[in-house]
Amino acid sequence: MPRFVEEGFGCDDDAALYGWVPGLESIAPYPPRDASMHEFLLGPYARIPTYYMAAARLVGGTILDLGCGDGRLAVRLAREGFAVVGVDRDTAVLHRLQARRERLPWATRWRIAVHRADYAEDDLAAAGRFSMVMMAGATLTAIPPEVRAAFLKGLRGVLEPGGCLALDYCEHDAARLALDPVRKFNLTIERRNGLSSLVSVTQRFADGIEQIVYDSSELGSDGGMRRHLSTTTKYVVSERDLRSSLAAAGWRVERNLRTSVGAGVHNRFTVCRPRD
Repeated sequence: MPRFVEEGFGCDDDAALYGWVPGLESIAPYPPRDASMHEFLLGPYARIPTYYMAAARLVGGTILDLGCGDGRLAVRLAREGFAVVGVDRDTAVLHRLQARRERLPWATRWRIAVHRADYAEDDLAAAGRFSMVMMAGATLTAIPPEVRAAFLKGLRGVLEPGGCLALDYCEHDAARLALDPVRKFNLTIERRNGLSSLVSVTQRFADGIEQIVYDSSELGSDGGMRRHLSTTTKYVVSERDLRSSLAAAGWRVERNLRTSVGAGVHNRFTVCRPRD
C-alpha cells in the first residue's frame, strides 16, 4: 500500500514492488472499452478517496465534484449520505454517470445530480452553492497555469460560509524529470469480458506539459487483433506553484498531506479555506 506521510517527511517507494505505474491517469474522455485500463491506472490512489470522505464529514452539506467523470467518487459520497453535484465537460462520461446512478437504490440515487460545464471556462454559479468543492484525481492538471489563480478564486463564489476546497494531484520530482523526461511502460490489462489488452504507454514531459500516449492492442470477438491510440495532455503542477496560486486566489492551506505512490512520484492532497 502507499505510505501516508505528513508534509515534510517524504519517502520514495519502488512502484515495481506494487505493480503500480503512478501518474498515468487520463483527463481526456475515453470510450467504455478503455474503462478497465483507466481503472487500473488509478490503482496507486486507492486510499485517496478516504481523505475526501474525511473532509466531507467535517463540513457536511452538498458536495461539488468537479471533473466527476463516471462518478467514481460521487457514487461513494452519495452512499455515505452526502448530496453531490457532479460536473464534467464530457457529455459521454456524464451519460455513463447517469446510467450508473439509475442502477443505484432510490435512497442513494436521488442524492446525485449531474451538471455539464467546462469547469475551466464556464460560470459554475448555475450549479449552486456548496459546503465543499472537490477536484479529485488529475482535474487540477487540466487548468492552464496562467489562469489557475483566477479559476481558484472563482471557486470561492460557489462556496457556502464555513466550506472548504479539497483537491489532489500527482507531483513528480523535478530532478528526476530532468534526467528522465520520456518514460515507457508495457502493461497487460484484464478486461471485463475476460480478455486482455496489451498497452504500451509513453509519457513525455516538456516545458511544463505532460503528454501521455496509450497504444492498446486487444483481441476482438472475431479473433482478430485491434489497435487504437489515445492521448491525454496535462499541465505539470508543483506544490510551490500551487501554493502561490492558492494565495493569490485568497485561499489558505489548512491541510497538506503527501502519499508516496512510486519512485519520485507523490500524490498531494490539500484542503483549503477562504482567507478572512
